[in-house]
Amino acid sequence: MRKFLMFFVFFLFPMFSKAQVVIEGTIKDMNNNYVDKAIVSILNREREILYYKITNDKGYFRFDVNAHEDSLIINVKLLGHYPQIICIKNRQQKINIYLEPRDVQIKEVIVKSSPISLREDTLTYSVGVFKSSNDRTIGDILKKLPGVEVSKNGAIRYNGEPINKFYIEGLDLLDSKYGVATNNIPVDAVRNVEVIENHQPITLLKNLVETGQAAINLRLSNESKSRPVGTIKAGFGESNDFLWNFDSFALSIKKKSQTVVMYKTNNAGINIASELTEQSINDNSDKLDMPTPLTLFNVKAFSDPFIEENRYLFNKTHVLSLNSLLKTSDNSQLRINANYMNDVLDEKIHQDITYFMPNDNLIINEVGTLIRKSKYLDGMLTYTNNSKEYYLNNLLKYKAKWDNTDSKVQSSFSFLQKYNIPEYNLQNDFKLVKKWGEKIWNISSFVRYLSSPQRLELKTDTINIYNLQNIERRGFYTSNEAYISFTQGLSSLQINVNMEASLESLISNLYKSSLSDSICNDLQTNYLKIVLNPVYIYSLNKLRFTASVSLNKYWMNVEDILRYSRNEYSCLYADPQFSLRYKFNPFWESTLSYRCSHEIGDITDFFQSYILSDYRSLKTMSGYLSKNKKQTYKFRVNYRNPLKTIFFNTALYYTSSKRNLENQQYFIEKQLIISNIKQNNYYKMWMWDGYVGKYISNIMTNVSLTTNCMSLRSEKVQQGQIFPLELRTWNLSPKINTKIGEASAIAYQVDLNTNRLKIKIHSGASESSFYQIYQKLKYYYCINKQLQVNAQLEHLYNEITSTVSSKVFFANLGISYKTKQIEYTFDWNNIFNKKEYTYVLYNTLDTYKYRYRLRPANVLINICFKY
Repeated sequence: MRKFLMFFVFFLFPMFSKAQVVIEGTIKDMNNNYVDKAIVSILNREREILYYKITNDKGYFRFDVNAHEDSLIINVKLLGHYPQIICIKNRQQKINIYLEPRDVQIKEVIVKSSPISLREDTLTYSVGVFKSSNDRTIGDILKKLPGVEVSKNGAIRYNGEPINKFYIEGLDLLDSKYGVATNNIPVDAVRNVEVIENHQPITLLKNLVETGQAAINLRLSNESKSRPVGTIKAGFGESNDFLWNFDSFALSIKKKSQTVVMYKTNNAGINIASELTEQSINDNSDKLDMPTPLTLFNVKAFSDPFIEENRYLFNKTHVLSLNSLLKTSDNSQLRINANYMNDVLDEKIHQDITYFMPNDNLIINEVGTLIRKSKYLDGMLTYTNNSKEYYLNNLLKYKAKWDNTDSKVQSSFSFLQKYNIPEYNLQNDFKLVKKWGEKIWNISSFVRYLSSPQRLELKTDTINIYNLQNIERRGFYTSNEAYISFTQGLSSLQINVNMEASLESLISNLYKSSLSDSICNDLQTNYLKIVLNPVYIYSLNKLRFTASVSLNKYWMNVEDILRYSRNEYSCLYADPQFSLRYKFNPFWESTLSYRCSHEIGDITDFFQSYILSDYRSLKTMSGYLSKNKKQTYKFRVNYRNPLKTIFFNTALYYTSSKRNLENQQYFIEKQLIISNIKQNNYYKMWMWDGYVGKYISNIMTNVSLTTNCMSLRSEKVQQGQIFPLELRTWNLSPKINTKIGEASAIAYQVDLNTNRLKIKIHSGASESSFYQIYQKLKYYYCINKQLQVNAQLEHLYNEITSTVSSKVFFANLGISYKTKQIEYTFDWNNIFNKKEYTYVLYNTLDTYKYRYRLRPANVLINICFKY
């Protein structure tokens, strides 16, 4: 640490290098007309490309050059013109360059729509090139774009990193709930999808502060901007019960306003509730989830299977979303967002759990039936002024959740569990960025109040057992930050000061009919954290170096009112981090980074009386504050070539963690006790992931390959004994989408997963493994312009034990008939009428075998009107 601090201080005051210079100009032809789409490159003496741009419709280009060379070379190219090569001085200047036309003899010309074009830092994907007849919403297109990855929950990543903004015609209407747009905007309404690389959403900080993240912007067709567009869909069907499906969506885009209205409802297994998922796109995403975890109950003790959600989802869902944005000036806007969800889930599952024990494993068999009723309501009012002079953003938000779950479990006895977990919170997020002279000031403040009174009732019909567990959590949280930034030459220094504080209480009461007293907790905590974080940045040509040392001072007071005890904690940590990025050329880029971080626990470390989390699990803690030191090394390589439509990224991670508390679980017969002890523990993890995507225009095919593997070494305490363990996982997922002319299309994907677990015991080691293969094939065929047939086939292979495996086939068939504005669809799902699905999961020492109930064969008929 001392060596790193000396290294940091040494670099904090360097000999400032030559300052950044601006080289700009225009490209014209011999008739003095502006020339757009000319490729302008700046090279060094060795003819290496340092920068390149494409001129706009005014023939304009601009470079912010950080280079030591005294002279540079400008190279201008455009088809049908003689190239121009000019040697210039490395100083700020404006240049006018004229291109002379020349004849180019082309044997054959085939006019095609370009799939991807590049202008400055913006990639433009042509929707028409990637669109097939089966695509309905813009989300269907995003999943096909090379370089773009869309996760199962709808989160979007570009070149391996999550996006930081989602725009519609340059305006941020939906904030983090951009699934409302991707799952509903008709594909025909969107002309282009733009990816703005290294996007800085704050105008004042453009060309000053890099983000390393991209933004998505949807460009609508002229017809879609001239009037409201949307869909209304109504459907019904038959399975064991009557099925319904109703969707309505409206989008209005005007010059100074945008509006999105959506209402959906169905009981057909379509997960519309996920469209309101808040994706992590900004720095406050971690604050929005505090405190974590909110509930100490095990409401749902099983995991979702690895198949399409509509095969196992039994739901009754209503979703409403209202969103409106008004531009109050050229730089300011007012936004209102409101969302409501009412969701009822019905699940039935067989669960066999094997707990690894020192002598003989413990096996518990359960049959669980769960009905979960969830309601969600939020409202958000945002004002933003994003001018060149300053940036001001204030977001006021209210959010409420109501979660009522009835869970019936058949094990040794029949238990009925009733959970009631409401949550209410009010928060405000304020941010101001302003430039005074050469200095940039930033002031931000985030405040949040949370209240969550929780309740669990447990009873059984066979024996006289009745438990009532009450938990009430309340808390106030605030985070306030200010920084000042200095720039000189190629170096900049940013000094951040942050103050976090919280007041939180946790009260719990466990009442048992067989006991004369209750088991209670009554805790209060005061928490304060002050951070001083100087950040040094040095940029030179293709190199960017960032280093910082975050000095973190923690104070926490914990009062246990029932035990008449009060403890004070104070910690000081220095967390260094650095990042070294090198851009080899406009296509290749690599990053090497290191980060050290210390974290301390919260109020949940201190409850020492039992809390009932489900019918057979009790939780209690040792009363010590948890402290965790985590170190992460990361090496990433990115390649993107829009001209050849190929994208590639890969990353290697190494993470080590050391914690002062060891989690443990032990059994009294089949009663599970979850606790911790004061004992150092660790985990070490290697992880590698990679992505490659390529669009082959000649055969209208997009192919991609995603892979990741992980090796984790850790330890777990079970039944009073420490078990070192090693877990290795690997996933490989190739995908292909191809259009066969204009009449048909094929989509095929494979997901291959392997898991291997090794547990060290006195007699040697216990090893187990399983693997899984999932394949999905979709075929679309247009009989004519109106009539289309589609079919889907899925195959799953699951290794359940070393000698037992399962194979499952699913099939769907659909027919659609289109007119200009109306589409009729007939869908026959789960043709083979599969009613059960079995799979296995590892959770460190424990193995879970699930047998899931599936939706039987069903038919759904929809009528969709587009306007």
